[in-house]
Amino acid sequence: MSKIYRAIGRRSGYFRHINQLVAKATAQNMVRNEQRLVDILTNFLSNGQHRPPWLYGVQLGTLEQDHQAIDVVVTSDAGPLFLQVKSSEIFKHQFEAEQDRRRKAGKRLTILATIVVNERMTDGEVLGDCLHQLHLLRKQVRIHGSFLPAKRKKSG
Repeated sequence: MSKIYRAIGRRSGYFRHINQLVAKATAQNMVRNEQRLVDILTNFLSNGQHRPPWLYGVQLGTLEQDHQAIDVVVTSDAGPLFLQVKSSEIFKHQFEAEQDRRRKAGKRLTILATIVVNERMTDGEVLGDCLHQLHLLRKQVRIHGSFLPAKRKKSG
């Protein structure tokens, strides 16, 4: 065994610890961003002044919903509207591409909107993007219900 492999082997516990710290910080950041979105929407809804009449309430998704990629649930006249929270446009596009791949592979997916929330954004920016996405999502849910059908494979 070479000296390099022995050195890496001795330090693997160190690298594992670093990875655990990064994973913990990432998870805390995700929870913070999800809670921030809920707080922004809750404040907006409680204000009532400019609240769309079709928006009723908001809450964090349950653990079961989280396993289905649902972070936040908004109650509306069209039923529940599901949101996935990402910390950057890059992660948003990666998530949406993966969802599209799964749908093309024949998976039936929950209709949801992906919202970017990070510490560099103002509450107004988060709210504006979220309301726009919710408006589009509501239209989709009214047409399709809460699920997108799997894409049919072309026969031939």
